[in-house]
Amino acid sequence: EQAEEEPQSNDLYSAIQSADVFATEPEAVRKWRADQEQLLAEKDRQAEEERQSLLDQAKQDLADWEARQDEQLDKTKSDNRSAEEAFIRERDEDTPGSEWERVARFVDFNPKNSKNTKDVARMRSILLHLKQTPLVR
Repeated sequence: EQAEEEPQSNDLYSAIQSADVFATEPEAVRKWRADQEQLLAEKDRQAEEERQSLLDQAKQDLADWEARQDEQLDKTKSDNRSAEEAFIRERDEDTPGSEWERVARFVDFNPKNSKNTKDVARMRSILLHLKQTPLVR
């Protein structure tokens, strides 16, 4: 390859010199050089095949991941919609006497769960009292 590239240069003496080097090389060295070029070409071909295989696998994995993400997103959207509909239905329910029961659903009455919050024991007891004995109007 070097002998082919060098004649294009302006320095003709270097082309003659490289041709002389190739001509004076022993046959064993030329054979070894040719074998090495073939071996390197084969390794390059194998590396390119492996690279292409990895690229194809990566594209497939990415497509699978995107499909799973889309499926998960659709599932989450439908779950959120149904939860929102249930919440609105429950919120707009107008059965008399159930106001404090609806309020009590939104309040956490377990004091052990709220370790780093303010003490709301009095408010909790008032809400429980109102749930059990609603105000009479």
